[in-house]
Amino acid sequence: MNKYIWGALVAVLGVIISYVGYFYFGLERDFSDSPQEWSGFGDYFGGLLNPLLSFVALVLLIKSLEAQRKANDCLTSQIDNSEQSEKLRRFENLFFGLIGSQREIYKDLKLNVKIHHTNHELSAENALFVMDARIEFLRSQNTISMIKEYVAEIDSNDRIYSLIRAFSLTVRLISERLADKENFSVKERKEYFKTLINLTEFTHFRLVLIGLIYLECYPSEYLRSNSEFKEILDELGFNLDQMI
Repeated sequence: MNKYIWGALVAVLGVIISYVGYFYFGLERDFSDSPQEWSGFGDYFGGLLNPLLSFVALVLLIKSLEAQRKANDCLTSQIDNSEQSEKLRRFENLFFGLIGSQREIYKDLKLNVKIHHTNHELSAENALFVMDARIEFLRSQNTISMIKEYVAEIDSNDRIYSLIRAFSLTVRLISERLADKENFSVKERKEYFKTLINLTEFTHFRLVLIGLIYLECYPSEYLRSNSEFKEILDELGFNLDQMI
């Protein structure tokens, strides 16, 4: 902006110097005492400088409007960033709240499993050890339908279902609250999918996977249909097709 002001001042001085140089030194005229001649000089001076100064004023106005536009863009960007940060803050409050709820469900989880035809109520870790052995045996016999029946029988009181339901709600929260239309990216969603898995105890997550693969319910169907979540499972080595 300063260069235009200095340019205008140089132009004014240039006009004065050129006028004085031409009449005083070139034509060897002295300064006049006549008001009429000074009035003519004023008209000449104004007529010469007015278009130039008007142009400079127009340029300064354009520059001022451009600076105002940049300031407005910056303010709009700050408002958008603030809104985005607030969306993320609200999301994270729900996200970590749901993770806490999952842990509460898992903490006192007991499952009824059969050992030598006798029902035993075991902790999640011990029950999973028994279930893994039985599922692996049935997989070796290529009896997927029997595995589903076995898991459904163990989950007759919907305890595994409760785990997978809470987990699927968290996955849905990530997919919907961090959707493209909310100005979030696939990369951001996948980072939170990884965070969810990493913050879930391994035994807990193994039970979720068993429910996801072998239970026929809406939460497991939703997780199987979520392509971005499945990609993260593949990246972490939990390929569902290979686990069936």
